[in-house]
Amino acid sequence: MNAFLCKPGDLLFYFQADNVGEALIQTGEELEEHSDGPWPWHVAVALGPWTKVEADGKETAIHAIDYHNCVICRPPYESQRALHYALGWARRQRGRLYGWIGTIDQALRDISGGRLHLPRWFVTWTDKLMPYCSTLAQSITWRAGWRAVKAYPPPSPADMWKAAKKYIVHVCPKGA
Repeated sequence: MNAFLCKPGDLLFYFQADNVGEALIQTGEELEEHSDGPWPWHVAVALGPWTKVEADGKETAIHAIDYHNCVICRPPYESQRALHYALGWARRQRGRLYGWIGTIDQALRDISGGRLHLPRWFVTWTDKLMPYCSTLAQSITWRAGWRAVKAYPPPSPADMWKAAKKYIVHVCPKGA
């Protein structure tokens, strides 16, 4: 068993693409950042030492933390009360459909260098109803008081990583 355990609010970043879809997301991150990275293809938020909340490609779901497969960062939340509220909000998002519209908008931004995108009102509306991984993580961290990542344009996993990487607390075997 791994001696390291996540604390509530830890951000889990995934760098090892295991299928074509994940590799495409990672390529988009490289296009957005104009470098080879490494850039994560996914981000999730720890609810505690054993579970995480994530937009998993189908829906917002709560899953077991896969300690062997991620890099873990611990943002400096100022208030445990705000963090508790934010994680309660995150649990209530369970079952929301995955944000494919936001993902398409992100792909348009990545391919065009930010020149092409869907209308702002539409993207912000759909991202609230149907988040993808980084919009969900950003919404949670904002509610918890850590506002290092802008809400618009909608953040990518790379945007979350750039803000959180200075708070790395653990690198798992298949991490970056």
